[in-house]
Amino acid sequence: MAHMALGTFDISTILDNSKRGKELSARLADVGRKWQEQIEAAERNLATARKHAAATTADSPAEVRFRSSHEVAEANRELDYLRQQQAADIEARRLHFRDLVAAELSPVLEQIATDRDLEAILALPNPAVAFVREQCDLTNELIRRMDNPN
Repeated sequence: MAHMALGTFDISTILDNSKRGKELSARLADVGRKWQEQIEAAERNLATARKHAAATTADSPAEVRFRSSHEVAEANRELDYLRQQQAADIEARRLHFRDLVAAELSPVLEQIATDRDLEAILALPNPAVAFVREQCDLTNELIRRMDNPN
């Protein structure tokens, strides 16, 4: 039975501790701060709308009561929308930055594999192949054998 030499690395640790990872994390933090400023402004807007709504009384004209409740509902929708957009934007950027680092790692992984005579390298914490020598790729042979079982 042939043995395969494998290597592993933890992408999260690389993102946390490498210069490039720290640079991208700082960029992501800046994006988060900008979103937080918008969310805080929307929260202030909601607080103002609630204050105005609380100031209306049963004696206030129906139009004033309606407008006040509408302003509160609109401010709530805006705040919810911003929070959803923030979460989606930050997650998309986080994944994009992770992909950038993974792409930048590719030539480094290949060199380490050559230096250490490794056949494959797995990215952790969720094992995924980050590099594999071409001769280890069984895809074409599997297709050939599936298409021609004899």
